[in-house]
Amino acid sequence: MTPFSVIFGSLFFYLSVWLVAPVEVKYAPSLEAVLLLVMGQLSLVIGWMSCQLFIPSIAKPAKIELTNSYLRSLGAAFNMLLLLAIMSVFFKFVDKVIIRDVLSFSSAAERRYSLESTSIFGVLAGPFYALCLSLPAFLNVLDLKGYSRLFVIVLFFIPAIEILFIGSRGIVLVTLFILFFYTRFVFKVKTLSVVILSIVGVALFYVSGMILLNRLEAHGISPLYSAFHSNYAFTLVPSSLGASLAEDGGIFSVFYFVIINFAQYYLHGALEFSFLLDNFEEYDHQFGVYTFSVIAKFFGVSVGPDFLESASPRSGIYTTILGPLWVDFGFFSFLFLSAWAMVMTLCYYKFRSGKIEYLPLYSYMSAVVFFAPVVNLIQSALGVYILVSFVTTILSVKVFRCGFRLVARR
Repeated sequence: MTPFSVIFGSLFFYLSVWLVAPVEVKYAPSLEAVLLLVMGQLSLVIGWMSCQLFIPSIAKPAKIELTNSYLRSLGAAFNMLLLLAIMSVFFKFVDKVIIRDVLSFSSAAERRYSLESTSIFGVLAGPFYALCLSLPAFLNVLDLKGYSRLFVIVLFFIPAIEILFIGSRGIVLVTLFILFFYTRFVFKVKTLSVVILSIVGVALFYVSGMILLNRLEAHGISPLYSAFHSNYAFTLVPSSLGASLAEDGGIFSVFYFVIINFAQYYLHGALEFSFLLDNFEEYDHQFGVYTFSVIAKFFGVSVGPDFLESASPRSGIYTTILGPLWVDFGFFSFLFLSAWAMVMTLCYYKFRSGKIEYLPLYSYMSAVVFFAPVVNLIQSALGVYILVSFVTTILSVKVFRCGFRLVARR
C-alpha cells in the first residue's frame, strides 16, 4: 500500500468501473475539463515523485526501536485520545438522541432532516469525534487484549453506524478504506485481508443501496424514476440494458438497481466537474472557504447553506477532488494536490519506519487520493474533522515523548 499503488490503483479501478458500468453519458465533458482532471492526477504523481527524487535516502527515517520511552509516549497519548473519543461520542449521543430525539423518527430521511441544525453538544463532539477511527492503530503495539481491544474496535465503527442510521454513506467509504490499512498493518491479516474486506465491502454496498431505496420509498419515488431523474442523472443515466434489468421485477432487479446507482454515484463527478467549469466565473474563487468551510466557520466566516449552494452551479453532487479546490483556488489547485501527495508520502516513510501514530493520517490521505476521481473527501464525510483528529494523534505522541525526555533529563 505505497503511495504509488494508491494513486495508480485509484485510476485503474475508476476506469474499470467506466468500462463495465450499465450507464450512458448524458452530459459530455469538455476537452478542457478532461485535460484539467488529467493534470490533477499528474499533480499527485509529481508530489509523490518529488519525495522519491529530491529527499535523500539518508533523510528517509530508518527503522526505529520500540524503546520504553516511545511505548510510554504511545500509551499516554492513547489514553488521552481514548478519553477525548469517549467524550465526543457521549456529546454526540446527547445531541442527537436526548436533545433532538432522532430515534422518534421512523425513516432515515426524517432523521436526516432533523439534524440540519445542531446544539452545543454537537459542536463539542465535532473536533475529536473522528478519533474513534485512529485508536485501533495502537492496539498491537500496546498489546491491548480482551474487553479493551473489543471496546476500541466498537468505537471505530460508531461514526459509520451513525451515518448509516441517518441515511448517508460518505464516511462508510472512508471507514472501509482505513479498515483495510489496519487489517494489513495492525492486525497482520495479509492473506485474508482482501477476502474479508471484499465481503464487508459487498455487504456495505448492498446496505447502502437499501438505504437509498428506503429513502426513495419515504418520498414515494420509484427506484427507476430516481435513476433517470436524480441529481446524478443530470450527467449519467442507465443504459437501455441496465434499465430493462432493473425494472423486470425479478429477484435480481434490486441488485441491478444498486449497481446502476453505484455507477452513477461513482462516475458522475468528472462530468459534473465539466459542468462546473462551463458555468463558473473566475472571479468567484472562494480561497479555501468552500473546501474548508468548517475551519471558516470556526474563525467566524459566515458559511451557511445558501453560500455552499451558490459557490457551485449545482448542489448535492460530486465534482471529483478537483471541483471544490477549483472553486477555491483555480490553477493553484494543482499545487495543493502535489503538496498533499508529498505529505502523504512523508507520512508513509514515517509509518514504515515504525512510528505507528502516522498510520491513521497516511491511511486517510490515501483514501482521499483513492477517491479523488469521485469526490473531495476533505470537504465531505467529516473530512476536516478527520484531519484534525489524526494530526492530533501524531502531535499528542510527540508532546508526551518530549515531556518524558524532559523528565528523564531532570
